[in-house]
Amino acid sequence: MTARGSARCPFVMSTADVFASAYLAEIINERDASRRREAITRLIHPDICHVSFGAAVYGRAEFEKRVDRMIAPIPARVRAGLEGAPSAERHTVFFRWRLAEDGTPPVATGAAFVVLEAGLATWFYATLSMDDREGIGRAGGT
Repeated sequence: MTARGSARCPFVMSTADVFASAYLAEIINERDASRRREAITRLIHPDICHVSFGAAVYGRAEFEKRVDRMIAPIPARVRAGLEGAPSAERHTVFFRWRLAEDGTPPVATGAAFVVLEAGLATWFYATLSMDDREGIGRAGGT
């Protein structure tokens, strides 16, 4: 650990076995933009390549913009969570995720494969399957 850690999250660099949980909790589920930005700085490499939605974005700033656009329509009651345990080997992690309100079937599911360098995500490939294309908006009562 280095001195860059915070009281909110004591680890600075993510390890493969904790990256998935931290990513979902502190980036995808975080509604406060400044806390989300702190997590992005802590978990995402400055030169990340994030591939999803049929296109790649490069760098932390573009990654942050993508995340902001991606989570904007998701009601706060709808949360991303792990679907099973992540699989980590050396500097890679694979995990499945789900997007749902507590106790309801998921409105979307997906998977991610992430390459870490010094604990930061340098390459991130994510998939998305919309189980209910209208469900994200309906889940929050909108």
